[in-house]
Amino acid sequence: MVLIAALLLPRPGVNAAWQTVRYQIDHKLRQASEYAARINPHGNGAGRSGNETKESDPSKKPAAESQTQGNPAKTTSGGQDQPNQNSPPEHAASMLTERASQFYRWFKGLLILAGAVLAGWWLFRQRDLISQIARSFFTALAKFFRDLFQFGSLRKDVAATVEKLEPKRRLFAAYRNPFLTATPTSWPDEKLVLYSFEALQAWAEEQGIKQRPEQTAREFCLELGDRFPEVTSELNRLSFLYSHAAYGMAMPADSDLEPVKKLWRFFCA
Repeated sequence: MVLIAALLLPRPGVNAAWQTVRYQIDHKLRQASEYAARINPHGNGAGRSGNETKESDPSKKPAAESQTQGNPAKTTSGGQDQPNQNSPPEHAASMLTERASQFYRWFKGLLILAGAVLAGWWLFRQRDLISQIARSFFTALAKFFRDLFQFGSLRKDVAATVEKLEPKRRLFAAYRNPFLTATPTSWPDEKLVLYSFEALQAWAEEQGIKQRPEQTAREFCLELGDRFPEVTSELNRLSFLYSHAAYGMAMPADSDLEPVKKLWRFFCA
């Protein structure tokens, strides 16, 4: 398709190329005419018609000869100009150029016709796909303008969708101190740490400090430590244990949970 389109589209400089070809043809024919004139030069005198013979009108011969003798320059110039008026090589060159132009026009028309037939055949073969693409395009265009003129309501819908998708955090009152309600061996250390960190998030949110999505556990605990300096060391210890429990690393061998117990006493105080 690309090659056919390139053939059909007008190319810059094509007229100059054709003019160059025509000039070369005319130049060669002109050279041939000049070469023939050197070998077979024109005669002297005023000349006569093609169907007139020497014996047809002898009375005109003396007059012609007297005119030739009286004004030889005029005769010579007239004899030189006559062959150049309707030169057969120039006429043949013009005919050849005209035929070349006609051939180019016919060839271009055939190419355009072939390209149109090929494009129509391809469109017919792919009519289902083209119909589906057109429907999708107009549907997307209609949705774009509908959303454009309902921008305010769209933002409200997005906000409502985000609120629905966002999980609701439990209140801190729903959490129980695991060190009081369970025996030390009933919960693994990982579960105790994860449960305590969730309770910390709920408690901090009630205090007006909510963990941001881009905050790590350590950054969140550092922010809480600035607000509550009395439990800074316990918060740092909890963030350290949480990083091991939440990200699949094994708990350290000396995983002392006493700082976590102190945090629970601070929460419930």
